[in-house]
Amino acid sequence: MENKMTDFSKFSIKEYIKGLESKKFTVTQAVEFFIARCKKDKKNAIIEVFDSSKNLAKKIDEKIAKGTSLGRLAGVPVIIKDNILYSDHISQAASNILDGFVAPYSSTVVKKLINEDAIIIARANMDDSAMGTTGRSSCYGATLNAYSDEHVAGGSSSGSAVALACGYCLASLGSDTGGSVRLPASFNGITGIKPTYGTVSRHGVIAYGSSLEQVGVFANTPQDAQIVLSVIQGKDENDMTTTEYNKNKIENKPVDVRTVRIGRITEIWSECRKSPHFETYQSVLKTLENNGATIVDISIANILNCLPAYYVIASAEAATNLSRYDGVRYTPIKDGETIDELYKNTRSALFGTEVKRRIMLGNLMLTSGHDLSGLYKKATILRDEIKKDFANAFNNVDFILMPTSYTTAIRLDDDNTDLVEQYLQDLFTVPVNLANVPSVSIPISWQKSAISDIELPLGLQIIGKMYDDDRILDYANTVLEILKGGE
Repeated sequence: MENKMTDFSKFSIKEYIKGLESKKFTVTQAVEFFIARCKKDKKNAIIEVFDSSKNLAKKIDEKIAKGTSLGRLAGVPVIIKDNILYSDHISQAASNILDGFVAPYSSTVVKKLINEDAIIIARANMDDSAMGTTGRSSCYGATLNAYSDEHVAGGSSSGSAVALACGYCLASLGSDTGGSVRLPASFNGITGIKPTYGTVSRHGVIAYGSSLEQVGVFANTPQDAQIVLSVIQGKDENDMTTTEYNKNKIENKPVDVRTVRIGRITEIWSECRKSPHFETYQSVLKTLENNGATIVDISIANILNCLPAYYVIASAEAATNLSRYDGVRYTPIKDGETIDELYKNTRSALFGTEVKRRIMLGNLMLTSGHDLSGLYKKATILRDEIKKDFANAFNNVDFILMPTSYTTAIRLDDDNTDLVEQYLQDLFTVPVNLANVPSVSIPISWQKSAISDIELPLGLQIIGKMYDDDRILDYANTVLEILKGGE
C-alpha cells in the first residue's frame, strides 16, 4: 500500500486505476484524501462535500477484493457543477430561486459515471443559473482563481474548473452554453472540452439555453478528458437531441503532425491583435508550423456577428426555461395577495441581477409586436449560416485554432469593465456553440496580466468538425507535447 502522504491528485486516471488494480492503495484512502482537500477549500469552489461517497468507496474496494470486474472509472473521484442533478442531493444552480431543491432523480451523465464506478464527491460553485463569464454571480459568492485570490475563476463553470486545478478530484463536469467550460479552463490552466452538441445528454441538467448548452469535461490532460467523455457520451431516450456517438460515422484517422492543416480565421485573428497576448498566440502557431503543420488562412464571414446572435438566442431560451421558477413549483414561496404578486415578489427577490437582465431581454424579443421581436428569427437564420460556414471551412482544414479569451483572468474587484466588454470575453467561444462543433481549451502559456504582475494561465482552443471530439483531444495532446519540446 502507498503511504498516507500519497498525493493522489498527481495521478492520471489510467495511473490511478492501475494503482487500484495492483492494490497499491484503496479507493477509500484516495476518496478520503480528496474529501479532506475539498473540506479545506479556500477558493469557494466547493458548495457541498458528499461524505456518503466514502460508503461508495468501500463498496468498490470490496469489488476489487473479490476480483469483480470494475467499471472504466473505477473509484475515480469526480465533482459536478451545481446544475447537474444527483438523486437525493441538493442541486440549485447556485441560485436563491432553487434554495434547498433536492434532486428527485440523477441526470443521465451522473448515472453513466456511477455505472462505471466513478464516485461523485462534491458539488461545485458556478455563476447564478449558469449565466456569467467570471464566476462572481453565484448566490454563494465568487469563486476565486486557482492561482490568485485577486482574480476571477471564469464562468459559468467556475467551481468545477478550480476544483480540478486545485487537486480536489481527478475530473469534473461543467456545462458550456457559450464558453462556460473553456473559459474557466483557460483561466485556471487545465483542459476543458465542449463536445459536439447532442453527443452528451442534457437530461437532468438545469436548463439555461437548450439549443446551445452541452455538458463538458474538465481534466488535467486531454487523455483524461477523453476517458471521461467516452463514458458520458451516447444517445439517451430522455433527451431527443442526442445522437448515437459512433466513431465509424467519421473519418477518425490518427493525427499526423506532418500533414495536419490548421485553419486560422482571418476575422478572429484580426480581432486577436487587440489582445495583449497576441504575440504568444502567433508564436504557438509558428511552433506548430515548424513541426510540420500547415497554417491555412480561412474566412468565416459571419463570425463577428456570432456574439449578438448568441445573446439573442440564449436570452430568449433562458426566459422560456426559467419561467417555471414562479414561487409555486421548485421555488421558495414569497408572499403575494394575487398570483401576479406572487410571481413578481418571488422572481424579484430570488433571481440575481444578471439572470434578471437576460430574462428581460429574452422576453422582449419573444413578445409579439415588440420592436425587438424580429431579432430571434434573424439570429436563428444567422446561426444556420454559421453552421454552413464552419462546415465549409472543414473541407479545407483539419482543425481550427483560436484563442480561448482575449486575456488571462481579470481582477476579482474589477468593476470598471462595462457589460459590453464583459460579454466580449465570449467572442472567441460562442461561435462553437452556434455551430454545434466540438472545441477543447488547453493551457499554452503563463502570462502576466495586463493589469497585474501576477502570472496566470492562458488557453488556446482547438476546434474540429462535428463528431471530431476524439481527434481534437488527440491533437490537443500532440500540441502540448510539441510546446513542451517533445516530438
